[in-house]
Amino acid sequence: MSASLREDAAKWAYSLFLPQKEFSPESATARATDDGIWGEIWIAINAIQTLKRAHKSSTTPDYSPILSRLLKSDLLATLHQLLRQDHYTLALHAFSAVRSEYNNLNLSLYTNMATALTKNRMVEDLDCLICDLEIDYGGGGIQCDNKGLIKLIKAVIGADRREPMVKIYEMMKRSGWGSTFEADEYVVKVLSKGLRRLGEESLVVEVKGLFRGNLEGLIV
Repeated sequence: MSASLREDAAKWAYSLFLPQKEFSPESATARATDDGIWGEIWIAINAIQTLKRAHKSSTTPDYSPILSRLLKSDLLATLHQLLRQDHYTLALHAFSAVRSEYNNLNLSLYTNMATALTKNRMVEDLDCLICDLEIDYGGGGIQCDNKGLIKLIKAVIGADRREPMVKIYEMMKRSGWGSTFEADEYVVKVLSKGLRRLGEESLVVEVKGLFRGNLEGLIV
């Protein structure tokens, strides 16, 4: 491929993979000079097209042969793009492949999936996602210092899922939230408001008891 064609292709590829605010032709061209990143892009694009064809060609497609060949970085890039294109069913398969192949996944991956499932009202899949989260974290706590936690809480509350929300709160407590380290003010506000909305008044009292500050002036 000539240098000019390579540059034009890079701009097109990165315009697909990056949010508009993060994309610029200059950054795309610069990244394209890295053969590793260039390879990741085209592997992910090819995987997405193959997944789409499999989805259209069969009522019970087997995606595992496609996904199992991908390295972690390629698999994550594929998952990210599927979510951006609103292919939530395919994204679930990609996320399942990530979970089966790799441990200690960042909470942000679960948060991105939860947000997408809530957006598409795939509430049963959201319930399963939170159960998977608890399993993947060994039945213990959750990354309470992760910025994805508040987004996860909002996604579950937005879908009106009481049991998953209670499950997340229990995981937070097992992590030491509100006991071994201070409960974050904003999280307390969002969590208590959401639990009240879901009819868990006793947990609202418990959550507020973990924070000694003034919650009244905090806007959610």
